[in-house]
Amino acid sequence: MGAGRKTSTYDVDSGASYAADREAFEAKQRNLGDSLGGVIFGCTHDTYEECVTGLIFGLPRPHICYVSYIKPGMPVFLYNYSDRKMHGIFRATTEGQLDINPQGWCNITGGYRTRYPAQVKVEFYKQCPPLSEREFRPIIKDCYDEDNKLVFELKKGEAASMCRAFDAAAKAAAGSLPAGRPKPVVPAVAAGPAEVAGGKKAANFAPAPAPATNSWAAKLSQANGSSSSAGAPAAPAPAPAAQPSSSKNQPPIPTPFPTSTSPAPSAASSASASSSQAVRDPSKPNPFRPTQGVPPDVRAREQAKIQKAQEEYDAMQAAAAAAEEAERARAAQRAPAQDVEMRANSMNGINDAPGPSHAASSSAPVAAPVAAQQQQVVPAAPREDTAAQLMALRDLLLPVDPALAEGLMRFLARGAAERTTLSRKADQLQHENDILREEVMAMRSELAYVAQQVHIQVPAVSPALAELQAARQASSGQIATAAGPAASAGPWGQELYMVGGNDGTNWLNVMDIYTPAGGAWTSAQPMPAARGYGAAAAIGRNLYVMGGGNGESWLQSVMCYAIDEGRWFEVASMQEIRGSLAAASLNGKLYVMGGGQPNVNLDTAEVYDPAIDAWMTCSRMRYRRFTTAAAVMNGAVYVTGGYDGSQYLRTVEMLDPREGKWEPVPEMQDKRGSHACTVAHNMLFAVGGWDSQAFLDSVEVYEPRMKTWQFVTSMANSRAYGSTVTVDGNVYAIGGMRNQMHNETIERYDINTNSWQDLLLPSNVARKRAFLASCVVNPR
Repeated sequence: MGAGRKTSTYDVDSGASYAADREAFEAKQRNLGDSLGGVIFGCTHDTYEECVTGLIFGLPRPHICYVSYIKPGMPVFLYNYSDRKMHGIFRATTEGQLDINPQGWCNITGGYRTRYPAQVKVEFYKQCPPLSEREFRPIIKDCYDEDNKLVFELKKGEAASMCRAFDAAAKAAAGSLPAGRPKPVVPAVAAGPAEVAGGKKAANFAPAPAPATNSWAAKLSQANGSSSSAGAPAAPAPAPAAQPSSSKNQPPIPTPFPTSTSPAPSAASSASASSSQAVRDPSKPNPFRPTQGVPPDVRAREQAKIQKAQEEYDAMQAAAAAAEEAERARAAQRAPAQDVEMRANSMNGINDAPGPSHAASSSAPVAAPVAAQQQQVVPAAPREDTAAQLMALRDLLLPVDPALAEGLMRFLARGAAERTTLSRKADQLQHENDILREEVMAMRSELAYVAQQVHIQVPAVSPALAELQAARQASSGQIATAAGPAASAGPWGQELYMVGGNDGTNWLNVMDIYTPAGGAWTSAQPMPAARGYGAAAAIGRNLYVMGGGNGESWLQSVMCYAIDEGRWFEVASMQEIRGSLAAASLNGKLYVMGGGQPNVNLDTAEVYDPAIDAWMTCSRMRYRRFTTAAAVMNGAVYVTGGYDGSQYLRTVEMLDPREGKWEPVPEMQDKRGSHACTVAHNMLFAVGGWDSQAFLDSVEVYEPRMKTWQFVTSMANSRAYGSTVTVDGNVYAIGGMRNQMHNETIERYDINTNSWQDLLLPSNVARKRAFLASCVVNPR
């Protein structure tokens, strides 16, 4: 039945509850409160660029106990764990608070919610060379504990001493510059990601002299003298790219509650924007170069040089554009659009030339825009004349400003290389798209022919089909008399219902039905409201959807769909709020187990009796189970895996309603959460899931007679947060997520061949869907 799903709003930095962690964490801090003079934030080479371009620093959630004392104007420092260097001087522009950027550093750490929500916005107060640990450790020696770990809180005297150390480093760097004018510095234009990761960007900062009256060191010294502190040692978790030891147990899950906050700009885009402004707008001063003390005539000469370089650059761009236009005109005259495409494919290593079918399809309305687009695509490889112009521009600037010339050259060369790569990739993708379009058209033609043949042959087989239907009804009645209502489901009419979920953008209320015997897909009456993270089970011809969330809140309500009447109505709510739960149907009653909500992992179970429309409490499970899955086998409910608040589980337990208590079952071989379970051929299947490290494609089967778990053939796609059911003896794995991406695939497992096969879905139901609920309903 439907497996539970884990939500990204379950935001913890360790396995224990947040309240207990925070209390233990605060007990180890210096707890300076209003005496706080400054704060050190952390980063690595991977997260440094986002910190200094987005100008937001962050720490794990427990650090809010002192980050909240940061006030605008307070000095802030950035410690790089990769090279153990301190960067400064930054100044807070806001108070410290939670979730200024809820998606900060997610492009590095993964997931859809920041792991470092204790944040503050900053600005550059003074750009200085970084300090090595040998230089700054004696200043803040009281911030190291007996385990040689750094505490991030600074007293006012310590913050003032740090500012003085940065001032001294800046003056020393300024003293090493050639006399006459300051050393020109090329900003992030000339530094790629590898250079930033290596710490070269910080070394390129040209120190700008700061007035003594505005010196933080002077102000803090006047306010607090040169007092030092001996704080209670503690080892806070590293900042944004250093993971807490237990954070690896948290799966990278999209948040169920959408946010409008946009992610921070990437380092590459920030660097490109900075470089473009530095070259193309000479009227604006370079923020990376000091301007104080520069004579007006020197500044005017530099501006004239920059203006001349700009004019040369514009002339070069105009010449390149004219050459490209001429090349396009010559290409259009030499060959038709098909030849242009073949040349582009040949340049990109694609040897499969389009055949006659492609030439025929190019006349269709769909292919017309493609041909026009292909004519507009010109290989962007640097030509000899463009390279010569670049070298001439470099030679022109080299005597005036060598650093600026080299930086401009690297920037332009990098841009040309990127344009070449993107152009080739676009050509290749366009070619592949054309091939796929041809295949789709051929498949549609074949399907139309098959449909025509079926339409011709159906009248001939209708009498035989009617006789077969009558025989099926007679045999079903005999089986029902001998074995009870559950045996009446023959191999002709079982239906698979898929309800709700999320398509990566929106929460869904749709319901789709699949009948494998006829290969028919249909849509049914949608739910009154969208819902995901729920579970589904059927009693007779009634389908129940329980718990979950709707994007704004977690639910304990239960909706029922009367299949024969085609309508939804609400029944009694569960006793507890449950999302990412498991559900099963047994002996005309519904069982729900585990689940919960953020920071709440349940070990309770409830049973619903539709005859009295009421929920009753069952005995507690042996483990807390969030994102768990369940199925019914041999008159008992089996619950597998899940998350207990600190780790993912491989444990399994069973409830026999006649015994009224949970009994242990042999453990699975893999830890699993956000997986799915079903029963086929008297065997329990555990399919996919998440084990705190990766999405799983493995499948385990439990044989009750052997009391062992064994692996069978893995799925073609890893998936979690999906659903699994058994229809007509075959196991179906539906939707879910694969490597952070929602997917619409459905795979079918054939136990006879021990193999999985992808199902071809019609376009009207081939929607991406995760966090859905599904179950099987027997025919009337």
